[in-house]
Amino acid sequence: MLTVLSVYKPRGLNRYGWRRQQSLRISEREERAAVAS
Repeated sequence: MLTVLSVYKPRGLNRYGWRRQQSLRISEREERAAVAS
């Protein structure tokens, strides 16, 4: 839970946090596409 919150905190936007956030957004996009189809 704390790791998820750290991704959205400005302090958590380091290289790891940014890449994790990008991967989460991509997976979320894929899930929405799967649900829509």
